[in-house]
Amino acid sequence: METQALEVVSKNLVAVEKILIDAQDQIAANLQGAIGVDKFIHVAMDLIKSNSLLSRCEPQSVLQGVLEASELGLLLTKHLGHGYLVPYKNGQLTEKLSREVVECQFQIGYRGFLHLVREADPEVQTVYSRIVWPGEEFFVDEDSHRITHIPLEQGGQVTVGKDGTKGGYRGAYAKILYKNGTQDFEWMPHHEIEKVRKCSKARSEDAPWWRWPEEMIKIRPTRRLCKRLKLAATKLA
Repeated sequence: METQALEVVSKNLVAVEKILIDAQDQIAANLQGAIGVDKFIHVAMDLIKSNSLLSRCEPQSVLQGVLEASELGLLLTKHLGHGYLVPYKNGQLTEKLSREVVECQFQIGYRGFLHLVREADPEVQTVYSRIVWPGEEFFVDEDSHRITHIPLEQGGQVTVGKDGTKGGYRGAYAKILYKNGTQDFEWMPHHEIEKVRKCSKARSEDAPWWRWPEEMIKIRPTRRLCKRLKLAATKLA
């Protein structure tokens, strides 16, 4: 049974690689020379092969995820954290087709958003996101539209419940400092971030919310903040 499952995965990986190579002209056009198309596809395949659930994803859904990443010029490596290919089981199609159907979605990472912000606006001096832990000094001045955060040296740690609930933190914010001295920010308390997390389709232990909870927490306010900046709407969909 195990040998048969490995054969299915092997055939699927061959199909995925073929569909990506067939689409290399479109991928190259999206990248516009910023990244070599061969390298881009090679890195994507390495990522897919390293994840057991991704290896079983429908080839067409993988292609769609890779194309979305190439449109943004975000390399799909674990080390950069610019973006993720997130696998999830499609229960409706599994029932309809009487076989397991695993699909892939592209998700921009926290560092990917920061990269896009710096690329989009040359007036940005620095941009970052932080988690606010219990016991840290933190307040928002609505009148001056400024945020102050004095972190503790030891920081904190995200706790993960058996049902996937994330706790142990107060919230998170994203902040931009411009060269002219002004700033902009977005603050999200714990309950708002949890509300978004519960809508995630990816629930396996390979899903980003399980593997990189702190990164995913910081993505939420960063994403909201980016919607007010000079980024194309398609980059934030």
